[in-house]
Amino acid sequence: VKARQVRKLFKALLPNPQAAAQQRTVAAVRVLHERIIEVTRPPEADISAVSDAVDALLDRSVGAEEYVIRAAAEGTHPDPLIDLSQIDFEGLAAKFAGRERAETDRLAQLLRQQAIGAAQRNPTRYELVERIEQLIADYNAGSLNIDEYLRRLIELSKTLTAEEERAVREGMSEEELAIFDLLTQPNPVLTDEERDTVKASARTLLTHLHEKLVQDWRLKVAATNEVNSTIRRILDAGLPQDPYTPEIFGEKVQLVFDHVLTAYGDDGESAYSGNVDHQFSQQFPVEYDGPVDVDKIADDVVERIHADPEFARHVAEQLGRLPEQDPL
Repeated sequence: VKARQVRKLFKALLPNPQAAAQQRTVAAVRVLHERIIEVTRPPEADISAVSDAVDALLDRSVGAEEYVIRAAAEGTHPDPLIDLSQIDFEGLAAKFAGRERAETDRLAQLLRQQAIGAAQRNPTRYELVERIEQLIADYNAGSLNIDEYLRRLIELSKTLTAEEERAVREGMSEEELAIFDLLTQPNPVLTDEERDTVKASARTLLTHLHEKLVQDWRLKVAATNEVNSTIRRILDAGLPQDPYTPEIFGEKVQLVFDHVLTAYGDDGESAYSGNVDHQFSQQFPVEYDGPVDVDKIADDVVERIHADPEFARHVAEQLGRLPEQDPL
């Protein structure tokens, strides 16, 4: 409940620029909420074997074989004819609709996973994930019939496809587009010339960042601080000054840094290579060769929650022991 309240309050603040400063907190609450639900949800019963048996029985029962009907009619003890008026066709339709619902639910989950992958590559797409999750929740609550549910799923699928093709239309790679979107959404308002300047700055930044993302870079305070300072230095030199006030500039630096922490792993993989490193290293201790940054430690904890169900369960238990607080 509190997680939903946090997200509602965050969305209510948009497009106020001050909302961007809370994006990281909202994302952390979201991750914790999803993992707590995942590890505490009771396992679902596997009824696939029963379903297969029912399908096989139906296939044998409704098979139309002319000679059987004729033999039954001409025999000395014919089988009783079936009175079609006594069949509950609405009940049968409901049973067969279950299969349609199962396929629609499967489509919804596939679309949700695709949207989550797209959002991992570009955080500005998390709004699409929320729209899909809200649609699924509305359907499960009975607010939508299956036809309307399917229609809206198809619309969201088209929206997601168009969004994933936007990088080509902008003449950028997915990596560059993510940085560009973080720098331009929801503010500031830019001219066409300024937009081109921001695109060039995003490309320059990525060129320098790839040199800084060394092995286990997220586990080394000096390395993460170097990434942070590189982002600040390159953007300070490349972004147009008039639209990027000091307040907006500081927010954008933090947003880009948070994205890099999430999207780029410690072993050279990234969200753009199709194999994000979400593993929390247990083999090497964190090397604190500089001042401790609490925010960076929090990011490591979130990464471990993604990868380690036991750790996520432990966090859920610890949260359950916290004293009750007033809802946000």
